[in-house]
Order: sequence, then C-alpha cells, then structure tokens
Amino acid sequence: MTRAAGLLSAALLLLTPDLTAGQKWEFEGFIETAGQFFARKPRPADAFAIGAVRAQVKTRLRLGTALKWHGAYDVRLDSHRDTDRTNWFDVSQRGLRQPAGALAECYLELRLGPLDLRAGQQQIRWGRADGFNPTDNLVPYDYLDTFADQRLPVTAVKADLYVGRARFEAAWIPFVTPTRLPLPGQRWFPGSLPEPGPLREITPVFVNGTSVFPARTLGNGQVAVRWNQVVPRAEFSVSYFDGFDDLPFFSVGKIPEAGAGSPILPLDRRYYRLQAAGADFASDLGPFGIRGETAYFNITDPSDRDHLLYVIGLDRAWGDWSAIIQYADQWLSAPLPETAVFPELAFRSTLTARIEKALGPSGSFEIKGAVRLRDGDFVVQPLYSLALRGDWRLKIGATIFGGPRDTYFGQFRDNMNLMLSLRYSF
Repeated sequence: MTRAAGLLSAALLLLTPDLTAGQKWEFEGFIETAGQFFARKPRPADAFAIGAVRAQVKTRLRLGTALKWHGAYDVRLDSHRDTDRTNWFDVSQRGLRQPAGALAECYLELRLGPLDLRAGQQQIRWGRADGFNPTDNLVPYDYLDTFADQRLPVTAVKADLYVGRARFEAAWIPFVTPTRLPLPGQRWFPGSLPEPGPLREITPVFVNGTSVFPARTLGNGQVAVRWNQVVPRAEFSVSYFDGFDDLPFFSVGKIPEAGAGSPILPLDRRYYRLQAAGADFASDLGPFGIRGETAYFNITDPSDRDHLLYVIGLDRAWGDWSAIIQYADQWLSAPLPETAVFPELAFRSTLTARIEKALGPSGSFEIKGAVRLRDGDFVVQPLYSLALRGDWRLKIGATIFGGPRDTYFGQFRDNMNLMLSLRYSF
C-alpha cells in the first residue's frame, strides 16, 4: 500500500500525456553538507565527529487549472552509518535508520472553489506554539538526532473546506508511520529503559528487537478533524485525532538464562491506539502576541499513561529583534513507567525561549533553549546564519546541555556539540 501510494502520482503523469503537454515544470532544491563535532564519546559506538550530505530535488507541475502535482526526493549519506545504504527508494519510512533515498513529498492537489483536496505523501502540521506542539499529532519526528527537529511525511488524504473566516480540515491516514528513534547503544538514546526483571542486578546491553505494527486494515486507519476560526484580532482551533501513537511502547524480549557478564537483551516495540483532543489560539495583547496550545491523550498501551500537555507563551517583535517565551507543563494520570522518555513527555514545568536578531540583509543570529524548573536541567542552542555569494548559506551552531545526570537534559551532557553546515540552493 505504501509503495502504491508513493507511485500513484508518477503513474498518473505517465498515463495522461494530454494533461502534461505544454505544462511547465518547476524545479528547486538544495545540496547540503554538515558536520557535528563532539568533545566526548560516551559509548563505544559513538564518534567524535560525524559528517553528512543531503540533497533534495522538489518539483511541481500544474495539470490544468485545478490540479497540481508536488514531488520531492531526498538523498542522504553520512559517515556514522545512520543511513541505510541499501534503501534508495523508501516510501514507508518504517526503517530504524534513515533511508539513503526517500520520497519526502509526492501528492496531487485539487482545488475546487472553497474545497482543497490532497492525496499522497505529505506533511500535515498543526499547532501554534513555538517548538512544542501538543496538537501536532499527524506527522512523526525523526529523532535519530533528538534535537535536530526533523519531521517525516505520511501517506494521507486531506480535505480543507473554507467557509467565510473558518477552515474545516479532515485527514485520513491509512497506516502508521512511526517516529524514528535513536538507536540503542548510541549517544542519543535515553538512559531510562524497561526493567529487565530478574537481571536487575546486572547491567544489560540493549539491542533492537521486534517491531510490531498495527495490521494494514481499514479498521486501523487513522482519522483527524480540525476547525480553525479567525475572529477579530485572534485565531483559534479545536481538533481531534483517533489513531496510533507514533512512539512505541518498549518491552524486553525473551530474557536469557542468567549467566556471567552483561546479557544482550532485545527491545521490542509495539504501537497502541490513542485518541487526542486539542485546542490552540493566538491573539494580540497590546504590543505582545499571546498564544497557547493544549491536548489530552487517551492512550491504550500497558502503562495506561493518559496525560494532558499544555503550553502558553508571549512573543514580541521590535526593530531587528524578535523574542518568544513559553511555559510548558503536563498532567499524568499515573507515574511514567521505567521506559525511554522522548520530548513529548519531557517538558515538565519547562520554560522555553527563542530570541532572534537580523544582522543586515544577509545574516541572522538565534538562540533558543529550555529550562526544566523542577528538575534543574537545560538545553541551549545558539545558531549563526549567513548568506554567502550566489545561493550559498553557511550555518554555525552548538547544542549545550546542563543539569544532574539523572534528569532528561542532563543525561545528554556528554553530547554537547558544535555544528557546521553549508547549503547550496537552486
């Protein structure tokens, strides 16, 4: 089903020469090389430096007055083998590693007056908060580098209906695309893992086990709806999602008989159904903007960790400066189980901020970060960006962690790094 969805648009183009004749193709893309440099190597599988190359070609083609095709193809390679070099045309995004080649976008868009329809590989982003969006549940993350903020596309059918100042959205996602997680034994995998039962006195070595996905049936399809309304000086939305958690529930696979040394234990992954109801808003408050977002999650995994996430913030722009500060927190129906925690549940009593300054017509500086007030840990990411001659752009950044090692951000203190990237756009 995933490969058929990914190839549908290309097949339509080949079978409809009359539609494509005389139409103008639009192309754009980029080639980017980047490096990360670490001072420490906390695990044997880690490296002090990682190099990566990424290229993307994006195309658009108008097929008449109402129909348009969008496509994008990604190619990636890296020195740390986080890319699967045997997979050069991936459309399911279910691999544990990033595919060497993948469809980043491939969908048809049909506009019929107030109705917009999209079908194919796409990204559907919801939410108004900055960085942390509890209502943004349709598109999974790529957490191989947990703090890089990359998203994965999903195969979906989406409809937008515009009525006055309201927009009604509905999406059907036929199967689960999981969030891609750091690999066990590497630097970005969180330290809290399932309790290995009778082997608790021994430090085990965890490896990837079996991934059990929901069956690809109509009953396992995922649906989402959203009502977005513009009112004087404000905008708000309410939404509902009935699907599967893109983060797995981890459990330890078959435990071997106790013996000498550290046992190698498989981490099995299973995906459970959830329902999420959310709302967000954005408005003006004098010279400030105010925004907020919340969602309640009813989840069916064995931990039964129903929870409420929320974030509220203020933003202001003046001259060449802009800033936003937010407070995020959560309510849990039960304590977190002994399992890996990822950013969705990491923002407990957390203050986040982003400050940006334009440096003339070609440069900018940004610093963003988060401080967990109850736990005393933090992350800070400064970034300098400069447009060079032609279509080149240079970025220099860093990621800095602090706090006790038994806290969420503090556990990554050995992962502080410098980043350098150079991108050519065409």
